[in-house]
Amino acid sequence: MPGLTPKEKRVIEFLSRSGPYPSYQTIAEQCSLSAAQVCTTIRELVRKGCLEVQTERRKGFAPKQFTVL
Repeated sequence: MPGLTPKEKRVIEFLSRSGPYPSYQTIAEQCSLSAAQVCTTIRELVRKGCLEVQTERRKGFAPKQFTVL
């Protein structure tokens, strides 16, 4: 994955192995990052075209589905 930072690589690798709906907190814990760093990293991965994020509405909460491209 050329052009990705170490944080981006960790997040992409985790999302490739996880289920489609991990929380930002779960991603943060598994990648040794803060939730804020995860949020910023995911935004950058989407901007770079490496990740797609869809929000689904379910009974009062909106889980995010992550798709690695």
